[in-house]
Amino acid sequence: MTHVIDRWFLQVNSRLDQLLPGQALAKTPQAAEVAAGVTNPAAPVVVKKSRPVPKSRTVAKFDTAAEWKGWKHHQSVKMAAGGKVEIGQSNSTPGVQSDLFDLPETGLFKVVVECSFKEEKGSAHPHLRFKAEGQTQLGPDMPLENGRSEHYFFAPARTKKVQLMVITFNPKTGFAFDLKSVALSKVDEESFYESGKAVRTEPVIASMASIPKRRPMLRDCVNSLLLQCDTVRVFLNEYEDVPDFLDHPRVEIRRSQDWDDKGDAGKFGWIDEADEPGYRIIVDDDLLFPPDFARVICKTVADNDNRAIAAMHGVILRQPVTAYYDASCRSVFHFQNALTRDRTCHVLGTNALCYHSDAVKLRWADFMFRNMADIFLAQYARDNALPMIAIARRQYWVRQNDQEGGFETIYESSHKKNKSKFDSSLIQDALVKRSYPLTMQPTTRPKVALGIVASSVSEFEECFKSWAKSRWLDYDWALIVVAGTNDAALIEHVANIKTDHEVHVVADAGLSPLDRVAKMLNLAKEIGFACLCLLSDAARFKSGAWTRPALGLCQTSSPSPLFVLAPDDKQISVTGALNKTSPLPLFSVVPSRLFDAAPEFEPGAVQPLSALAGWLIKVSECAIQRVRLTDKVSTEIAASFECKNPGLLSSATATVDGGAGTRLAPAMWKDGASLSVNGFFERAFVINLDRREDRWKKVDARLKQAGIVAERFSAIDGRLPDVAAEYGEYAKRPLMPRPQVRPITSTLQFYQDYDSEAARVSYIEEKDKSKAIQSAGAWAYLKTWELILEKILREQIKTALVFDDDVQFHKDFQSVFAAAVGGLPDNWLILQLGTLQYDWGSAWVTKRSPFLYQTNGSAVGSHAVGISFDIAPFLLEHVKRMQLPFDTGALAMATRFFADRCFVVTPNLAVQALDDASDIGTSTFQKGSEREKAASTYRWNLAHYG
Repeated sequence: MTHVIDRWFLQVNSRLDQLLPGQALAKTPQAAEVAAGVTNPAAPVVVKKSRPVPKSRTVAKFDTAAEWKGWKHHQSVKMAAGGKVEIGQSNSTPGVQSDLFDLPETGLFKVVVECSFKEEKGSAHPHLRFKAEGQTQLGPDMPLENGRSEHYFFAPARTKKVQLMVITFNPKTGFAFDLKSVALSKVDEESFYESGKAVRTEPVIASMASIPKRRPMLRDCVNSLLLQCDTVRVFLNEYEDVPDFLDHPRVEIRRSQDWDDKGDAGKFGWIDEADEPGYRIIVDDDLLFPPDFARVICKTVADNDNRAIAAMHGVILRQPVTAYYDASCRSVFHFQNALTRDRTCHVLGTNALCYHSDAVKLRWADFMFRNMADIFLAQYARDNALPMIAIARRQYWVRQNDQEGGFETIYESSHKKNKSKFDSSLIQDALVKRSYPLTMQPTTRPKVALGIVASSVSEFEECFKSWAKSRWLDYDWALIVVAGTNDAALIEHVANIKTDHEVHVVADAGLSPLDRVAKMLNLAKEIGFACLCLLSDAARFKSGAWTRPALGLCQTSSPSPLFVLAPDDKQISVTGALNKTSPLPLFSVVPSRLFDAAPEFEPGAVQPLSALAGWLIKVSECAIQRVRLTDKVSTEIAASFECKNPGLLSSATATVDGGAGTRLAPAMWKDGASLSVNGFFERAFVINLDRREDRWKKVDARLKQAGIVAERFSAIDGRLPDVAAEYGEYAKRPLMPRPQVRPITSTLQFYQDYDSEAARVSYIEEKDKSKAIQSAGAWAYLKTWELILEKILREQIKTALVFDDDVQFHKDFQSVFAAAVGGLPDNWLILQLGTLQYDWGSAWVTKRSPFLYQTNGSAVGSHAVGISFDIAPFLLEHVKRMQLPFDTGALAMATRFFADRCFVVTPNLAVQALDDASDIGTSTFQKGSEREKAASTYRWNLAHYG
């Protein structure tokens, strides 16, 4: 099979040089799929233009038909005159190989092989392998044609010597081939690019981010992409200079000193640019790309009407997720490994990825936290129904570059939770858990949801194995596995199920088996499907042939049929009209339209399968048509199953009797029926220093008077020696130099119109002639907010309200609060109960309702801030930078970038006690004789407070 697949890939690649992006074939169908006529890889392709031949010059040539000089055998092989090779073994990869020889230069090479052999079905097949000194493989093994073959390879800059090999896949003793000649040519890279550009209809732009430790690898990555992309963009994080090798007319540079260091999200640093529509390729700087990479990956996107994201590296998560990097929770299609067909995934690695600019409308600000771009892109894909596809490819098609000494990666740091700047595990875990349930978005392959009710470890294991062995990969599978009893061994076994398909585990120890079945049906509705199949673990799959007729049933336009398979006298039969005397179902097919119209699940006081059967009886009453045994479809489905243990099902009958129960509904983050503070916010905190018990007593009394229950949060104290010393080091740093972006020239621009945080820091430090964070108290306050935000993420707090301990409350607090949140949109991110609004003009304030307005980024004052979980990563990212105070920094930037989702209550419900000196100590405006002026500026009627 391997050589058949490889030969098909060879046919594809031989045509790639003549095809446009979006025309070249990129998928490898299974043999069964081809035989069934599902795909036709030999279908004609319309070529709009012919591709010019790139220039090249020969650098090495071997006339092996004349002599074997410089060549030797590899494993058990006979080498004879005339270039004849005879294989002497039936395993491994025997063949012939050249000696290592010097490579005069690096870059793109073409290898031309003249070879002849007898082709037989299922026989051995010769392949070309290109290797560097040290046995590093420079690309995939390429199948050879019977005759002349051409293949391209990219050699990185460190490559000094290379070796050519012609090896045999699927070897058989006695197999022979004639290797007539091998020639290696250096390809002119710019002419190769021009030949590709001549047939492209839309621009292809590649982007990456890099750090100084990866400088040696950056050059190779950029050069391998300049071959095939119109522009290559490089975001340099913390580089002291711009490397000379980036001086190229098609390379664009941005530096973190100007645009801020956002870690791996730097590679999306141009996503806001108004470029010509086209394909966007996002990569990591430590990879090497084959010269056909752009064409093939763009083709996958084009095949999905440019409404998909395609990548090399894909992850499928078992849910619920305990930890994103926990190996037991994930199945990975690693970018270097072979993949015989496209696979739909939950998350794609942004190390080698492609999308069309018309489909992905993210902003750079949407990558809220550094070094986790994969998760933010996955969230966007979920919210916009964009399928995420790991593409079919050969092993080492895209490959890891190497360098001496190695380098730190996001994966390694986050997996180890080493708390380095590359460790984003806390936020990634939090966001993945918050996104539950993640599901694959619709592709051209139908999604089949399979709900299995497990009765015991042994029965479930046999059922699951039979499915895994027989399933067809023409479909996207979504499994929902329910622990149907409270047996501890079964719950543990189900909780640890592993498969390379989407799987949702319903084994909550706190739920009854009946409630777990209800949750299964609720999950099925949330994840969506083309076909829902429910079964007992007494079922055994004999083949995967049932999926096609089952999908046919679900796709019937009208009426909606219900199919139920049940054991009858230890034989498989199909029930027609279900009733209370029907045996429990072995297997059933419920179309989505019928599922949507079905009554709620009512567990009652029965066993899970009986309750499920009772529900199916009610569903059957909604079905206009019931499939009977005489139908061809019924026979086809029934033939794929057997009942291993009919006693589990035939001894009991279905029932619709029992108490009322409901399908479990997902918990809502906002309780629309409650407009009180503690009904609206999940948690409330008050920041208070341990040494300021006096202030805690005051604010506690005010909270009780306002009807608010809040927790005391111990603040970090700026007087502590280690905190003071840390601030002292910061204060000694030079002022931020003006970055090479648009300068900020006004306060309005400082809040609302800037290119980077660096520009804001530079402006304020140059203006004040001092560091932006002006006291150890302000430094400690930032670090306190860091702890609060991490707590919100770690504990999955959906909404939180955070007060300073010097707040006073409006006398009409409850009624104004209810009126304000009653008009709040569901997707709100920040709700400030009060702020320090210095400017009230239309450029600064946008009225949204009688009780709400937007600050558009001018949110100064953080004494009463309500935040949604979804904005916590953004705030934490900017807090961790420790460059600006919390209110004028993280808070102001959030309310600028997400202005239409951030609000202030008016009149302010919480104000600062102007006669109580702050421990932060950075403002003089609110002290002493300035009290009345401050209240007037902020529009606080002091008679209404405290």
